[in-house]
Amino acid sequence: MRIVLPLVILLALPMSAAAQNLLISEIMQNPRDVNDSAGEWFEVFNPTTAAIDLEGWTIRDDDSDSHVITASVVVPAGGFAVLCRNADPGTNGGLTCDYEYASFQLANGADEVILEDPSGTEVDRVAYDGGSLWPDPNGASMVFNGQPTDDNNDPAFWVEALERQATYTGAGTDLGSPGSAGSLQSALPVELTAFEATLHEGTVRLSWTTASELNNAGFEVQHSVDNMTFAPLGFVEGHGTTTLRQHYDYPVSGLPPGRHVFRLKQVDYDGTFAYSPTVEVTLDLAGTFHLSEAYPNPFNPSTRFTVTVPTRQHVVVAVYSLLGRRVRVLFDGVLEAQVPQTITFEAGDLPSGVYLYRATGTSFSATRPVTLLK
Repeated sequence: MRIVLPLVILLALPMSAAAQNLLISEIMQNPRDVNDSAGEWFEVFNPTTAAIDLEGWTIRDDDSDSHVITASVVVPAGGFAVLCRNADPGTNGGLTCDYEYASFQLANGADEVILEDPSGTEVDRVAYDGGSLWPDPNGASMVFNGQPTDDNNDPAFWVEALERQATYTGAGTDLGSPGSAGSLQSALPVELTAFEATLHEGTVRLSWTTASELNNAGFEVQHSVDNMTFAPLGFVEGHGTTTLRQHYDYPVSGLPPGRHVFRLKQVDYDGTFAYSPTVEVTLDLAGTFHLSEAYPNPFNPSTRFTVTVPTRQHVVVAVYSLLGRRVRVLFDGVLEAQVPQTITFEAGDLPSGVYLYRATGTSFSATRPVTLLK
């Protein structure tokens, strides 16, 4: 689940028209756990409301690589499909593939991934350059983190994967989210703009905000003490489909002292799900953490907020764009326990828009939105 730009209105189109909206959303051209010949893959995303079958479609580049898909590969509405050079999870680095192709390779330098429908019409193209403008990871995928309406052939909308998502199996180290909406991807039905955990008198208050929702059944709140194994705490119903901002709260009490990590499992009506980034607190009966709302908000050219920590610790406060790019570090140092630190965000050189300020310490993390209007 990711922070994204304004809602994309998806129309219910017939199969032939819906196919025009299929897009390439993730590329692993240079795995580290296995050889390229065993571990290359790419992912496609269907942002429409109709399933798309890739049988008869062609995968190719601008040189001689070309492969016609010879089996039914259904990409569900709002879902993903993973196409691999090697479909064996035991030898491909630990991922489940929807289709194994041949006669098509992903160069570690410049190359193209082109999708053509059975009529020969080019539906999507991603032409990466091997590192000049595009990400050039080793052991991580390239991830499209724009909206379906954005140009996914623009390197500005691609980033390097930073996490190994649960769709990978085994003990490998390659990073990516094959077949799922990873934490860096924004082509999602729910636009999460804030998620935080605050602690007050021993009770953790989880709160999150969505800018819009599409077919959102709700959120399963999950908890972990090691950031590895998560257990469900409860379910909060969503608002289905809405373009209005929604705010949610979920209190958690009775937790023992120590580290507590939380995430949201956002579930669609069709069972499709995606995970939010994690937030965490350390339960310390001696104090609480607090990240205040910015004031003024909206603002121009500056705004302020405060950070209070329960124990003396190192804290980083940074500002991010809605595409997840860090645009400024506002604070990087040690805060004393229970001493509010006022942070000023000067944005005179930034364009108008919604930004996210995030405070991260050793015992907490929280994010809030702020709007710059010029």
